[in-house]
Amino acid sequence: MEGGARLARLVATAIVLASAAPARAETTSEEAPAPAPGFRGKRGDVAISAEHLVPIVRYYDDGTKDGEAASFGWGVISQPRSVHDVPRLAVDVAVADRVTVGAAPILTTGSRANRYAIGLAPRVGFVIPLSRRVSAWPNLGITYVFLAEYEARGHQLAFSAEAPLVFGVAEHVAVSLGAAMGAPILNVRGIPAGATSVRAAHVGLSMGLVAWF
Repeated sequence: MEGGARLARLVATAIVLASAAPARAETTSEEAPAPAPGFRGKRGDVAISAEHLVPIVRYYDDGTKDGEAASFGWGVISQPRSVHDVPRLAVDVAVADRVTVGAAPILTTGSRANRYAIGLAPRVGFVIPLSRRVSAWPNLGITYVFLAEYEARGHQLAFSAEAPLVFGVAEHVAVSLGAAMGAPILNVRGIPAGATSVRAAHVGLSMGLVAWF
């Protein structure tokens, strides 16, 4: 009888321990911090951004003296007047934690026939986490633009800077909101006099999308 009671106690103890083990594992997994859903710019991340999709406000100054040198544009009803402010796709790679290197191609066509601009905007950025879902992602770069208008041809270098806030809304997807600016610094060759879209410096606030993997 004593041996049977001892065996029964051992079996009961084993059952209690076995039932407690999953509970401890579940508690441990619940206490483990969830991965941050926001963009962190971890080394090796590749980010694809749709920039300047929803303009909020735009300011332009083309430096002319015809009374229309400076102007404001509000919301989606305003049209881009600068090649540095058109909707575009950009690709950035995190070469180190929080440090990104990337570029955005530029392609625009004017209201006149035989007028277009193509370019490339390389840049360097730095990701600053502000919370689990929000990061600041400032970047600086240089933009090269080639403009063709009928027989005229022009080349330009411009300074560009952006300072978006990136809000994580789903896994590997975020909405960006921030300021951007572009300012011509050097005409490699003559830009046609009427090409205000290239001559214009701009400062704007807009929204976009970011996806990364």
